[in-house]
Amino acid sequence: MNKRKIRNLGEKIVAIFGAENVECILFHGSILFNPQTPPQDADFVIVLRRKKEDDCSELRRLITHSRIVQVPVHLHLIYLEELPVNADFFSIHTCGAFFACHLRQAETIYGENIFDKLIGPSDYQLQLSLLQKVQQYTFQLRNLVFKPGKVSEGELLWARKKSIVMLKDLLLSSGILIQEEARIIRESMDRFPQFLAEERIFLEELSRPWMSPRSEAKRRHFMSRCLWVHERAYEITRTRIASTEKCRFLS
Repeated sequence: MNKRKIRNLGEKIVAIFGAENVECILFHGSILFNPQTPPQDADFVIVLRRKKEDDCSELRRLITHSRIVQVPVHLHLIYLEELPVNADFFSIHTCGAFFACHLRQAETIYGENIFDKLIGPSDYQLQLSLLQKVQQYTFQLRNLVFKPGKVSEGELLWARKKSIVMLKDLLLSSGILIQEEARIIRESMDRFPQFLAEERIFLEELSRPWMSPRSEAKRRHFMSRCLWVHERAYEITRTRIASTEKCRFLS
């Protein structure tokens, strides 16, 4: 999806809902910051001032008629009255308050970025929401690692992508938000000496262009190495939150 198609989609959204009703349209996702890396997806956040019963139907028709098939397109519809003044109370899907920080870095294709007006999130809600996201990805990857059957290409790419997202969340928990994958990996290795030598070798491999493992044994090994990254990031996150918040872990 190129810039022209992104602008065209934004113009169609404004035409359907009316300029007076569209607060802003934001573009974010992997295709914006890492267009060279699969898998790509395009995410749009649409903030409307007024709600109508057929808004979702209109968006469905728009996507159907736009014939955007190169990458998955996800439209997130939010109404202005649903946005809290304080980002502590914001979430979208399984992303909690921390995601307001990401949306402030989105590309604005119409209006002004409404998330710049939100207060926060507070450090407590930032850390809590990041911990919950790290937990989700760790548990999901464990399920994939012990899942019987062959490892699919989609599962490999998901594990690779989420390993880097884990590092991004780890950096955000220390106040640094980076979107480009190569920089995320470099900064994580610089800032977190907890990563072991073999884990660092694997992180260096993740920064290179994607080459799918050919044998099933190598695919399984790749998934296990991704789990190394997940569990190390989870360990660092737990240690930090236990030292800064009233949070205790068993053992």
